[in-house]
Amino acid sequence: MSASVFARNRAAVLALCAAVLSSTPAGRGAERLAASAAQLRRGAARDLAAGKLLVAARSLPDPNFAESVVLLADFSQEGALGLIVNRQTEVTLARLMPGLENAKSRTAFAFLGGPVAVPGVLALLRSPTARSDTRHIVGDVYLVNTREVLDEMLSSGAAQNQLRVYVGYAGWGPEQLDQETAAGSWHVLEGSGDVVFDPDPDTTWQRLIRRTEGLSVKHLPQTGAALPPSRKLRRTAEALAEAVTAEW
Repeated sequence: MSASVFARNRAAVLALCAAVLSSTPAGRGAERLAASAAQLRRGAARDLAAGKLLVAARSLPDPNFAESVVLLADFSQEGALGLIVNRQTEVTLARLMPGLENAKSRTAFAFLGGPVAVPGVLALLRSPTARSDTRHIVGDVYLVNTREVLDEMLSSGAAQNQLRVYVGYAGWGPEQLDQETAAGSWHVLEGSGDVVFDPDPDTTWQRLIRRTEGLSVKHLPQTGAALPPSRKLRRTAEALAEAVTAEW
């Protein structure tokens, strides 16, 4: 076939090649694999609920959520709200909340909960007993969203493995998170206090993504070093911290 003939019939030739490939055992296997992957993603979207963990897929393009692990605090037809639990900032609680007497001596660092700013902060508490002045999320994890309760927790001397403070949150509109999950942007796991209060949050995502993808650790690079946060994320954390400080 001459080049000019091929050019005139390029679309037909490519369609024929695609049909031939799909009819081969390898082509049919690829189709089945793609169909299975799509089914798994649709199943993951059906698993979305408050208390679940979202693990960002390797291919997720949004830098606000790249390599993030999110605890869903609320999920309904109106949308979803969550906190990124693996982004510790360099902002101390003393700097973040100078108006709270019990925060002045705290050297623990706040976490960047997401790109959406709020007038104040949110916190997650790990408690073996239920508290009526907090909102139960999953297992022994509770959401603190009032200044009074947070001040009480700080005054009780709660350590960072019991109490973590978050600046900002992650939010999605109606069906937005469902669509992102069905598209493969998120893996959905059962919530766990051990993950939320991981003592090494900088490597939480790396460990969870390996488990989620069913990959053996020996097949992946063992650098042992956490990826540094981008400058953009540092600026986001600083900006949100400044806004919160003005409120508190």
